[in-house]
Amino acid sequence: MHVLLSLFAAISAVQQAPLPATAPTPQAAPIYTPGMKLYVNASGLAFRRGPSLETERIHYITHGDEVTVLEDNRVPVTFEAEGIKGHWLFVQHGAYKGYVFDGFLSPEPPPLDSRIDWTFVPGARVGPITATTDYEALVTIFGAEHVVDAPVELGEGETEPGTAIVIGQSEAFTTIQWTVYREQPKAVHIRGANSPWKSLDGIGIGTPLATLEKRNGKPIDFAGFGWDYAGTVTGWNGGALERSYALRSRFSCALAPTEPYPRDEFDAFLGDSMFSSDLAAVDRLNLRIVQMVVHLEPEQERTPTKANVALRAYAPGATYYVLASKLNMRVKPELGADLLASIPYGAQVTIANEENPGTPLTSEGMPGQWVSVEYSGLRGYVFDAYLSPLPAPSQGCNGLTDYIQSISALAQQEAGAGGNEVLTVKGFSLPQAFVLAKRAIPTFAGASYVVDGSGGVTVQSGASTLTIHQEPNDTVRIRVEHARGAFAP
Repeated sequence: MHVLLSLFAAISAVQQAPLPATAPTPQAAPIYTPGMKLYVNASGLAFRRGPSLETERIHYITHGDEVTVLEDNRVPVTFEAEGIKGHWLFVQHGAYKGYVFDGFLSPEPPPLDSRIDWTFVPGARVGPITATTDYEALVTIFGAEHVVDAPVELGEGETEPGTAIVIGQSEAFTTIQWTVYREQPKAVHIRGANSPWKSLDGIGIGTPLATLEKRNGKPIDFAGFGWDYAGTVTGWNGGALERSYALRSRFSCALAPTEPYPRDEFDAFLGDSMFSSDLAAVDRLNLRIVQMVVHLEPEQERTPTKANVALRAYAPGATYYVLASKLNMRVKPELGADLLASIPYGAQVTIANEENPGTPLTSEGMPGQWVSVEYSGLRGYVFDAYLSPLPAPSQGCNGLTDYIQSISALAQQEAGAGGNEVLTVKGFSLPQAFVLAKRAIPTFAGASYVVDGSGGVTVQSGASTLTIHQEPNDTVRIRVEHARGAFAP
């Protein structure tokens, strides 16, 4: 009996004893097959000639871009970037073949929300949509499943054929009105409580009237309610929004009350009369933007702002560096003038004589002027947006920090939180600082020059944002905010 009791006690002890800790199952490495399509989920992913950080970088692949897996694809060497472990993968991107870090690749394309720049600039663009974006380009940008035919409501019961961008299952409506159907956009109509579109300074569907007033600095006029043009903003009264949000030529918006609001006081604002936001009862209506129309002007018709028409004076004998792949040097300050030379990237030129005022010129959306320079024994005129008082970034440069390290004695860097980069430089125009940033930061290599509501430049690429502002004392401040995964190895 004692033997049996001892045996049962032993068995019971074994059953009640805690089980040994189980080692976590290592995550299986993904399996790639030749021809598989993968998508970049970093802001910028380095594309290299070999499977090593020491090999030459061909270029950066931007967020959402597609690569194709090739034969003999994985290099069995594990390394880690931003806490993510992965391998080198042999892929094709466009016409190029090379290696990328697979930790920032996904078998599924990123959702539309993360692939599109959802900011708009009145008169210039709505995200990637400009006055030259045709129907085929819309399909390429947004995907065929997101682009459908839809009427544009013009008021008074009238409509005309348009094209809608369908954004998920939300009640967000983006409809393009065409000057030439499917060929030349005229305006983009935006409505829906969940619309993602915002201006560079944060104005969008749902923006309160109080916010508009604060930005404008003056009362705002709007139409009464209960008819086709209900709540349409009709005037900024010379306020700060007058220039960037010029009504009817660049921007239109309509207001509507949102709950809670007093119905009896709302009735006083019915009809096709005009009202001012400084009326006491307006505050109690809780008015917000419910519809916007962003008008798209062809580049040559855009009204220049103060920031993009200022001409600069150049000191004779000053040295500048070329930021263009090839900068044309002409015998006269005219685009049709005879060509003297094509100056290569990074070459030095000397200011021949002071140009004050210079001859203005706009190229690729960037304002500037012709300036007289000397190069290799020749004297002629070049476009100054492609000149820099600091040396040009090297072809392998991968960001502001990298560039600053190469010219540390010539520029001032500020501390940037969270991996962001800030560079302050003197003697630059906004376009010159913009071109310098494009050359130094590969993810912005294809960016277009866009003047924001403050007169500076703001550009978004994937999840990274570039802002350039003119500061006092002829100083320009370049700031880049990087999301996680920007400039992955």
